Amino acid sequence: MRMRTERAWSLIICLILAAASTASAKDTAPAAASIRADDPTRELAVDARAIERPLMKYRLLPAEYELQKVNAAPMILRICWEQIPYFSKVVPTFSDYLDVPLGDARLRSEHDIFAFFRVLKRAAYRRTADWEYPIGEEPAAGIILSDVQGARFLVGNGLALWIRQRLARGQLAEAREGILVGLAVSRHYARTPFVITQLVCAHIDWLMLSRLEELASQPDCPNLYWALSALSRPLVDVRPSIELEQRFLEMTVPELDDLDQLRSPDQ
Repeated sequence: MRMRTERAWSLIICLILAAASTASAKDTAPAAASIRADDPTRELAVDARAIERPLMKYRLLPAEYELQKVNAAPMILRICWEQIPYFSKVVPTFSDYLDVPLGDARLRSEHDIFAFFRVLKRAAYRRTADWEYPIGEEPAAGIILSDVQGARFLVGNGLALWIRQRLARGQLAEAREGILVGLAVSRHYARTPFVITQLVCAHIDWLMLSRLEELASQPDCPNLYWALSALSRPLVDVRPSIELEQRFLEMTVPELDDLDQLRSPDQ
């Protein structure tokens, strides 16, 4: 069965419909994702497979009962300080591996370029992340979000590379787990209500869903119908961020809340 999709979510809808209508796998040639440089449409060949039991055997986000009541933020923030040379020399090269074919020898190498999967996995199974931004304590426009920028390279490009290496080696279970970790850690970053944070999280989610496309293109990929149906809708909720930033100017200049108050010429 062949499907054409303009966006990742269009693909997901197609996968759900395909899974619901087919109960057993067909003998088809191995399928792979392909992208033409002159065509923005992503073309996939997907093998239909039966839904396994239990229905939630495969997940794309941790189950509620698996989460621990620990703050995930310190685990993530410590990473960049533990291996500073790695971040200056290796991390900038992550993006070089995101567009190469899965058959590329660099992806099939036994050497793992990304070194922090275990730490991110620990963070993914924490219930929450408290980033302790001084919202309401100092001018909102002056709050520095350097850790959010790092998330694009660490959780986005780095974890996407780790997943692609697993796909290249045929380790589909590990690749699916990597997608779960990426979506869960992105959800932790999104707990801070800044619009720029939500945009970064949307980018990370897009990278993870792109890896999901590549996973679904593998002949032995399990049926992910119920895993897809359990994802949050929307994955990124921008409403709290928009409502907070509507008040940024008043939070920075409190006098704007009472413009009718009489003031002296000096004021």
